[in-house]
Amino acid sequence: MVSARRPLVVPVRLIPTVVEASAAAASALTLPMAPVRLTPTVAAANVAVASARQRGAAVRSIPIVAMASSAAVASAQPQPMAPVPLTRTAAVASVAAASAPTLPLVPVRSIPIAVLLGNVAAANAPESSCFIMRTRPWGITRSFAVIGLGVGISLIGCRPTDQIIGFHADTDSAVVQDLAITDAVADSQRVRPDLRALTYNTHLFFDTVCDSGRCTPSDFEQVPTMQAFTTKADAVATALRGLSADVIALQEIENQTALDALRGRLRDLYPTVVLGETGLPGSIDVAVLGAGSLLLVRTHRSQTLTRPDGSTTSFTRELLEVHMMIKGRRVVMFAAHFRSKVSDDPGRRLAEAQAARDIVLKTAAEFPDAVVLLGGDLNDTPGSPPLDAMESAPNLMRVAKDRPAASVATYSFNGTEQAIDHLFVARTVRVSYVAGSAAAQHDSTRFGLAGSDHAALLADFALH
Repeated sequence: MVSARRPLVVPVRLIPTVVEASAAAASALTLPMAPVRLTPTVAAANVAVASARQRGAAVRSIPIVAMASSAAVASAQPQPMAPVPLTRTAAVASVAAASAPTLPLVPVRSIPIAVLLGNVAAANAPESSCFIMRTRPWGITRSFAVIGLGVGISLIGCRPTDQIIGFHADTDSAVVQDLAITDAVADSQRVRPDLRALTYNTHLFFDTVCDSGRCTPSDFEQVPTMQAFTTKADAVATALRGLSADVIALQEIENQTALDALRGRLRDLYPTVVLGETGLPGSIDVAVLGAGSLLLVRTHRSQTLTRPDGSTTSFTRELLEVHMMIKGRRVVMFAAHFRSKVSDDPGRRLAEAQAARDIVLKTAAEFPDAVVLLGGDLNDTPGSPPLDAMESAPNLMRVAKDRPAASVATYSFNGTEQAIDHLFVARTVRVSYVAGSAAAQHDSTRFGLAGSDHAALLADFALH
């Protein structure tokens, strides 16, 4: 019979990375798992990312991934889990992921979860719609029946549809409902954000020419072989392509030759590629990549900065300001790389932070309709004087401050993971940070990304 009661169901279109993450986590049965409520908590997100990376999946710490993989892992444990209301973020894909033919199934116990039938097929046909079903707290026999149905549908794929099929939590009555439920649900399940920003220190991306005249193994400037240079360019470009950012701040790019190696590999994604060259031989500079047309470039290294003791200095590297037109909006990315703690000069780093804060806010005031971002290796952690100086401005937000430290750590110093790479956004009515989206991006087998000693940091933004 068709029920008149409105079910709590949501449409979800799984992208391949979500399927990979869920399936990978579902097969990682040895991962320890404490009893947790199935909400996008810190514990769930950590389990999602850790277990997916063990299987080599490219994942982002987003609620769907966290929910799916934590449910899958938890379902293999003997303890019962708390009931999960099917809310905007509670579209759990554990059974669909577990039914992927190439991975072992998880013996799902009596857990009231939403079963996304056949969405594994989305890995091959991302644009197709599949069915969503909400279960009652069924026993193991009926759960296995659901998995079997999931396997069958995942093998044959899904046909595009404008409807979803669901079940009430308290009856067995089937209901059919349009995919267009509410704007809020559609927004929460959007595959692509309005704008994604990324900052990444590539780590000493030198070309094959010794510019400083001092390039022995004990010197700062290194000269890689052509094969090593090509391998690094390939690795960095592949990593950037996989993260799908709209605008990127890069650090430790030696010169135009190194940047052109990335430009040639990413020209289909980033028509705007700008280097902030200091002009010093063997220097490591900043750069900006953007998925839009170039409007304006400004540099600020010539500005005189004042340390707390009254002495003057300048930005260690260029503070590069690049304006682009992306998705019909002026987007400004500042690429920064503050003084490192090798032969430390904390006063200079603080002066850089104070000046960068003022410059970013001045640009935001000059272009009130723009999205103004700063990304970079700031070589200091939250709570330090430079970060406190930047966060002291009410209209400048460090986007990762809502995330646990382990989720946004980008560098490991003597075994201690630290957040020293940061993204800031100028607060305006035209843009907002997508809460919980900031996440460090690592290789599956090591802390850094694409051969760097740094992870990348990405965050998503909504445009208004």
